[in-house]
Amino acid sequence: MSLMNNPNLMTLYHVLLETVGTQQLIVSYEIATPDFDYVDIAKAHLQETLADPNIYIYSGGSSSIGHHPIGDGSPVVVEWEYVVGPTQ
Repeated sequence: MSLMNNPNLMTLYHVLLETVGTQQLIVSYEIATPDFDYVDIAKAHLQETLADPNIYIYSGGSSSIGHHPIGDGSPVVVEWEYVVGPTQ
């Protein structure tokens, strides 16, 4: 069985988000989801983490990078890190 047709796996995506304004950040995400909502999931996670609804977040790019166990089928933020921002 190919990875593409394996019902026990969902696609893993890399998403790069950037913010504009007083908090200029670049944040790298790995998101696993059975749908094509990976950018929306990453944006919602970052918006919640920053706790500031006035920060504009945009996608600097995204791509499929592999597969992740499907579990209960819910989207999963596998990993995220600041590439440029408060920890740099």
